[in-house]
Amino acid sequence: MGPVQDAEKKISKKRMKLRKLTKREAREKRERERKHAELLKQWEVTEKDLQFWRRHALAARRLKRNDPLLLKRYGREAAFEDVGDFEHCRELAGEHARESAAGTGDAISSVRDRYELIVEELLAVRYVQRDGGRYSLARVLLCECGTPEALEEFLQHLGRWIKRFALCYYIYRLPHNTWVMPGSDVLAIKTLRGRSVSERLMKALAIEHVRDPEALKGFLEDVFKRWRKIEEPGSVVRQRLLMHQLSGTPKEIALALQEIGAVPWSTTPEQLCSARSRVRQQLSRDKRAALKRRGL
Repeated sequence: MGPVQDAEKKISKKRMKLRKLTKREAREKRERERKHAELLKQWEVTEKDLQFWRRHALAARRLKRNDPLLLKRYGREAAFEDVGDFEHCRELAGEHARESAAGTGDAISSVRDRYELIVEELLAVRYVQRDGGRYSLARVLLCECGTPEALEEFLQHLGRWIKRFALCYYIYRLPHNTWVMPGSDVLAIKTLRGRSVSERLMKALAIEHVRDPEALKGFLEDVFKRWRKIEEPGSVVRQRLLMHQLSGTPKEIALALQEIGAVPWSTTPEQLCSARSRVRQQLSRDKRAALKRRGL
């Protein structure tokens, strides 16, 4: 076959891809999409879940054909992703979204996306403190709620605050002023205890409060209780988060954890060796668990 015939063959293939679907093909495509949507609804799965599973299945097939070094590197990245998902409460967002959508008849994916947006905006590091460091709105609010009673009182205040904004913004459509948050290009529309709150966060809270206020309240309670548990002194979850966020050898990570204050200081070489061993074991355990969850 000559070069001219090869070029004509490539052009014909391209034309076949760009041609319009026939009525029969369009009908079959709509039928496949309908069955796909029914299966998603039956098994309470979103398109985002399917994309996540397909991505990891493809990575698993590639890793099995390669050397163990890539598998080790992928395990480290997978463990970091799992620990980050725990802090971002992705499984809580999925559980509450499925329960709420089942009662209201809304799409699970839309509810879940708004829940995840709320968590991401609360964890966004945008607030400069007196020491010059930047913190998230969730971290600043949790520091003010040192006891379970203070946290419960804050959650009640938060519910009333969201309700007032939802009535003004979403129900009565009253105008609101917006301003750029200091040190950022994000627009703010409301203040909470003297701190600017982004417009994206307030819109998501307002929509969810109008749609299902009890579900939103339960979701925020579980999220703040988890974050308070993470921020407790000596929290194992916080230690795991920092282990995967820090880079270096197990000894360097152990020393960094002591400087941060996440673990007690090691006063003897034996204690430092024990701390280094704990870091190595925890990293290895998290890596094996992440690979096992992905079928590797």
